Amino acid sequence: MAPPRTRRLRPHGFRGHVPRALRIFARPEKGCRSGEGCVRFLPSPGPDRLRVEAGFTLMEILVAVAVLAICLVTIMQLFSGGLRSSRIAVDYNRAVFHAREKMEQILAVENLGEGVEEGDFGDGFRWWAETVLVLPEVEEAVADDNMPVIDLPFDILYVRVVVFWGAGDKERQFELETAKPIEPVLLADEG
Repeated sequence: MAPPRTRRLRPHGFRGHVPRALRIFARPEKGCRSGEGCVRFLPSPGPDRLRVEAGFTLMEILVAVAVLAICLVTIMQLFSGGLRSSRIAVDYNRAVFHAREKMEQILAVENLGEGVEEGDFGDGFRWWAETVLVLPEVEEAVADDNMPVIDLPFDILYVRVVVFWGAGDKERQFELETAKPIEPVLLADEG
């Protein structure tokens, strides 16, 4: 088996590897003696013969720029959406903190009674609190009188705190509710 034929590499300046369409043609001028180096250059071949297939066309560049612009706009929208979500989460976190703080202040009061209060935390968050006494409804005895009526040794105070922030259509709120057992309250008709 014969070894594969290899092509011999030619030095860079060798004219044989340049395509004929790209060569510069020259011939001696009339009246010049040969060997004097008197050369007249022929007109270069037409633009069709010199076209080199390297680089990008204008259409390819425009398409690439359009795709890049669409990708950048999408990435920027995702980034701004993430920032907006982060801001909303921070606001909700702060509202939960304020609501818990206000609820603990209300529940710490010794003689807590019914009422409605409201105020401002000073950082763009407002609050509204309501306390309501819940009296257990005592149903009248059933016809057979076998069910005993249970009298609870405490009353229940229902506490609701609402925290608001934002304005207009973008106003948001967080609500926190709890119940607190308190000493029984004597009503006016009991005595």
